[in-house]
Amino acid sequence: DSDELYRAEDIEKTIKFLQEHKPTSVGVRSKSFYGGFDDYLTGFELNRDNFLRIFRVTPGSKWLTHRPPTIQYPPEANIIKKHIDSNTFYKLTGVEMYHYSYVFPKQVKNKVEYYKAKVSRHKCIDDYYNRVYLPWVSSSPEDRYFLEKEFLGVHEFKSEYRGECFTADFTGQHPLAIQNNLDVLKQ
Repeated sequence: DSDELYRAEDIEKTIKFLQEHKPTSVGVRSKSFYGGFDDYLTGFELNRDNFLRIFRVTPGSKWLTHRPPTIQYPPEANIIKKHIDSNTFYKLTGVEMYHYSYVFPKQVKNKVEYYKAKVSRHKCIDDYYNRVYLPWVSSSPEDRYFLEKEFLGVHEFKSEYRGECFTADFTGQHPLAIQNNLDVLKQ
């Protein structure tokens, strides 16, 4: 997805990992940013294999589904499937995907409208953008705490369907493409 980035050194680690382990698929742990660049989502966003992102492709392979991403190999390829889950991949490499899916208001509004209409209909919080996202980004830390407590986090999915999803402070380093443009992006 266009809102998913990696640090350059993590790309190098991933290439080395793929060459060494030769998996057919890999889950990637996500650091999904929320309301800007200083907070990220926890809870179910960090579940094992929440984001399946790396797949071996051979001639004749076909994508079967988008959600979840599923690939089918042609019978003559004689592929033995070897999946590396996101927890194992992170433990062995420290690689995370930097996911900027809840950073920009227009982006969030479009995303939640799509999910509500096409993907998760009754599983999403009604009027999420105006009830949760906008109040969170325009509130004080104390008000954010109470908002998150009310909804058991800040994700557009109702907590009974996916679990809690609170925010946490980000203390790491963003990929260089974000670091180099942070002032412009914050505007």
